[in-house]
Amino acid sequence: MPFDSLDIFRYVGPGKGVRGQSWNSTRGEYNYEKAMEMIHNPKFDVNIRTDLGDARGEHSLFFWLVENQDKELLAELLSHKDLALDTNEVAGQNGKKWVVDLLKQHKKVPKSLKKLM
Repeated sequence: MPFDSLDIFRYVGPGKGVRGQSWNSTRGEYNYEKAMEMIHNPKFDVNIRTDLGDARGEHSLFFWLVENQDKELLAELLSHKDLALDTNEVAGQNGKKWVVDLLKQHKKVPKSLKKLM
């Protein structure tokens, strides 16, 4: 079966929850492990976007990891040098200290937002 980066959304996205906080923590742990495995794959497209049938429209993996409050997966995603973040998605997270701290730690704050964060 060929590798498809979109498959990560089987494990990350609305209703998937974070480990230990989802309705089934065993399932949450499985989802975390599978997502981490995909992010580590050299063929993985870190800039993948999807709407997941959500009325809010198309969003990046960054957005969905923040929505799920998954700090470890987000940190792993931000460690990729070829990650290109959407300025509007990043600006929408300015009130979340843990997200801002991770963005600063990985030097991923867009130039237009550096004075605001």
